[in-house]
Amino acid sequence: MHAPVAAVLFALCAVAAVAAPPGVAGVIHRPVQASAQAPTGPIGYSASHMDRSVDPRQDFHAHANGSWLKRLTIPDAESDIGGFSMLGANLDAQLQQWAVKASRGQAAKGSPAQQVGGYYRAALDMPRRDAAGLQPIHADLDEAVRANGPADLGGLTLAHAALHRALKGKPQPKIDGLSTDQRCLVACAQLWVDKAREERIRVLAASDVHGNSVVRGDAPLMNLDAFHRAFGTRPGDAMWRKPADRVRIW
Repeated sequence: MHAPVAAVLFALCAVAAVAAPPGVAGVIHRPVQASAQAPTGPIGYSASHMDRSVDPRQDFHAHANGSWLKRLTIPDAESDIGGFSMLGANLDAQLQQWAVKASRGQAAKGSPAQQVGGYYRAALDMPRRDAAGLQPIHADLDEAVRANGPADLGGLTLAHAALHRALKGKPQPKIDGLSTDQRCLVACAQLWVDKAREERIRVLAASDVHGNSVVRGDAPLMNLDAFHRAFGTRPGDAMWRKPADRVRIW
């Protein structure tokens, strides 16, 4: 199977237990609606999301995302909203349109479209899926729990290194009053922004394998030397971590 096809299958049907032929009984089709509220600018760095009244050395998450959090209202039908949820909802709608078209059984047998369509229908076989529960993906969930923290820090470290490799030492002008490193790190923190109702936060704290948005936005940066250089943190700052105590990946 081609790698792109496998990636789409995983994204569409991560909880599917077993494959089933087209026309399987019990298939329930639930349309995915694109996010009603589009992101206020590109996903990633946006100066409009920042609250410059907050000292980045004390609360970087609030510095990078404070204005976005203040002006955004959680839709009535949602328990939370963030960059990932808005991007994800729009992507889900596009993927579902493709998968539904592929599942109509008109594609050639063995083709990528037929594989996606058949697997999509299998994932919507609710009786089979409910009977299997989470058992088919327990190993993947365990791996996610072990990998999440190091993955965030490793990804941030590689992204920052890639930026400087691309720049090849060329000096860059400040934009929005921020250096290239500062904008890069603000964009990383903005990636994790999320605004949730208290009930949703309690559920995630008890069940989610990931840290919350504040933890994922702040904790990796506290271990990154480049962050401390870029924002001039000092002992006593809330974001400060002694060099000897910083975790390093790669």
